[in-house]
Amino acid sequence: MTSPDTRMRSKMARMRQPRLCRMLAAGALVAGLAFPSVLIPRTSAQTIATFKPNPADQIPAKRKAGTIADGFTLAAVGDLVGPEIPVMGLEDPEFAKLVDILRNASVAVANAETPVFDLRTPGIYPEGGTSQPSKPPVIAKEYAQMGFDVLSMAFNHAGDWSPPALEQMQHLLNEAGIETMGYGITRAFAQAPAYVNTRFGRVSFVGVTTTLNHAGGMASDGVGFTRSRAGVNALRLNKDKSYNEYDHYNQLRALRFAKDVSDLAVLYVHSHEEPRLFTKFYRDAIDAGADIVIASHTEPERRGIEIYKGLPIFYGINPFFYSMYELSTPNLERYEQLDVDPRASIPRDIIDRQFARYRAHEMFGSVIAVIHTRGGRPSEIRLIPIELREAAKDYRNGHPRPANAEQGREILDGIAKASAVYGTKIRIEDNVGIISIPAT
Repeated sequence: MTSPDTRMRSKMARMRQPRLCRMLAAGALVAGLAFPSVLIPRTSAQTIATFKPNPADQIPAKRKAGTIADGFTLAAVGDLVGPEIPVMGLEDPEFAKLVDILRNASVAVANAETPVFDLRTPGIYPEGGTSQPSKPPVIAKEYAQMGFDVLSMAFNHAGDWSPPALEQMQHLLNEAGIETMGYGITRAFAQAPAYVNTRFGRVSFVGVTTTLNHAGGMASDGVGFTRSRAGVNALRLNKDKSYNEYDHYNQLRALRFAKDVSDLAVLYVHSHEEPRLFTKFYRDAIDAGADIVIASHTEPERRGIEIYKGLPIFYGINPFFYSMYELSTPNLERYEQLDVDPRASIPRDIIDRQFARYRAHEMFGSVIAVIHTRGGRPSEIRLIPIELREAAKDYRNGHPRPANAEQGREILDGIAKASAVYGTKIRIEDNVGIISIPAT
């Protein structure tokens, strides 16, 4: 027989149980009474629904043709690593030439690469590690003045900061009149296309990153009692370098939808990994509905261009801005990592010491890719070479301007060599690389 003291202790223990736990227990009991199979399954097949995503299921038997009107142009550049201090007021005539190219295009697109937000905002803090670049709110307006219509927020630095930083960034860019892709309050929002309407038709953009500094930077949908997580749209690689099958499937589904509701669909990817890893993904993306695939990267190398089934795949465009000397003060961990006294140095001291690989010559040359269309599809690509003032020892280091003939030849020759692997020929005329895409 149980003693009165034992019964009392048992009763008190039950009273101390969290109310939610007691409710869940009661709910489970009711569910078991109403639906006995939940508690006593007859077979696993009857109670557990499995889903094995097959990316091939998202590739239609017949690809929908593009319907964008003749005359549309897309100006695409790589990463915007800066500026952190406004540049438009400088009225630099050389930079103005590049701005005119962006503004004169029907749509101009880039990868934002680093968050835009107010560092003084309560609740915003670095998540950890030693890589937390950022840009102040005024830069959102600067990007709009430069002519950018849509920016990708799917970049590897997304997880460097707490979620409110990117929420603020999206608001600032949208408020400035710039559409955003690749980020959202849930995975569904992050994978949703961004749209830009033009007089030539509607253009959709799906933004993806294959590189993440922090796993928590990826968006997630809530399930049951688990809340959703804001973040970026990502394509993860498995240990054997194959694609995560859920990510692969979802990206193709997003592109199939994007193409279904627009006249031209664009996949914009940020990727630091070897480009050869993503050949299948990029080709699948075109088969699913993308008319143009653009990848950006911040690596010291030139990457090529493939014409796949008459549609272009850019395996990696180098940065448009690379003004690292303007980046805000690095966090304390970075100073400690290099045994540097933060009281006796400025940010460029850290940049020069820690980023030797990323100060290589190749980092300071890139292109603006202007894609022309005819018959509802890309018909010509013009590669306008730019140089990012490698020789400058002040804040101008990393700021773009048109490349001269010698610089342009070096940049375009590098891209041509990388493109030859895919059978793509680039001819150079008047310091511009030209790819003619025959009708298929």
